[in-house]
Amino acid sequence: MSTPHSNAPRPRRARINPGVAAALALALVAGLGVWYFTRGTVAKAPVALKDLPKGRLLSVEPVKGYEPVFTAEESKLLHDGPDGNDKESVKKYLLAKAKLEEDPLTRKQLEQEAIVLTDGYGSTPAITADNTQVRSAIEALKDGKHPERLNPLIAPKPFDAVAYKADPKSYLDVAEPGRVFQSKPAAAGVARIEPVSPYFQDVKQGESIELAVKAAPGFPVTFTSFDCGAFGNGLTTQTVEADAAGVARVKFLGMPGTVLETNILASSPVTSGQVRFKANTLVYADGKQVAAK
Repeated sequence: MSTPHSNAPRPRRARINPGVAAALALALVAGLGVWYFTRGTVAKAPVALKDLPKGRLLSVEPVKGYEPVFTAEESKLLHDGPDGNDKESVKKYLLAKAKLEEDPLTRKQLEQEAIVLTDGYGSTPAITADNTQVRSAIEALKDGKHPERLNPLIAPKPFDAVAYKADPKSYLDVAEPGRVFQSKPAAAGVARIEPVSPYFQDVKQGESIELAVKAAPGFPVTFTSFDCGAFGNGLTTQTVEADAAGVARVKFLGMPGTVLETNILASSPVTSGQVRFKANTLVYADGKQVAAK
């Protein structure tokens, strides 16, 4: 039995314009993104200090602003640039540029570099000191038999504590820069060498600073520079005996021919470890260049 066909029109499915659909999808994605990135910004109750994770930064103290003061000449140089044919003009321009640096240590280094670039920093003078350690180095240069007195990378003679106590002068009369690598391994009962003077010091050419460490009373300590300069004995290495309190002291000289950072090590053969110092040699002393030829 056949079913009669209805002549009534079938209902048509609603269609959405593709452009409208894409716009709705983008709006939905954007809405979800806004919710995701802002969901944590809702105001919350303050957390008690005791409940904060250890080490959380609570606040930062505002840094006091640095406001450089320029002379009319400096302002003009910064605006127009220096005269490349005039060394003094170049130096003044670089010094003015250094003033723009907020960090005082960086500013000082830029000032020194400006002076060195235009004026130089002199030449290392000949050794004129007359002492037993200098004579030991001169002897090594002449006979070639003691390279350990001239090079820190050559191992020094082994240290004998008993022999030293019997005749300390024989040891102290000789300069061996590699002694700074001659120390005891860290162990129970072995004292560690400690700094007494500051780690970092400025020294003006023509002046000196004191370096001091605490080691073992009555035993030797060696200081060696790896970037020129000179100690009180006129060399880049010096061995001295610690006093009754265990403190050993030397003078480091700001020498012409040396500028900015000098790395220095100190150690003792009866203590563990080493002490590191940095001496920052400045070309200018009180705004005026010292004699540096």
